[in-house]
Amino acid sequence: MECTKMTLKDLAVSFHFPKFSTSRDFYKAFGCRVCMLLSYQMISVYQLYIVEDYVHQTKTEAAGTIATMSIITMVVSLSASLISGPISDKMHTRARY
Repeated sequence: MECTKMTLKDLAVSFHFPKFSTSRDFYKAFGCRVCMLLSYQMISVYQLYIVEDYVHQTKTEAAGTIATMSIITMVVSLSASLISGPISDKMHTRARY
């Protein structure tokens, strides 16, 4: 088996985006995902403000509180994703391609 080296140009070319005319759903999902990630970051910053100013924690304590809340959010999100997949299969609500 022959091994070829991938150049930086080859790597950059492999990350091309599809044409908008043929994949509008991709761009809709991409835009929604970007907005969702931005909103998560805004919520985290606002939570940090609340914990520091209203709960009167130091910056270090507030950072620990926000980290703990982020871990809890991640666990709940993953659990919900694992549970909702089989439920949507049984309800026949997911699109099949």
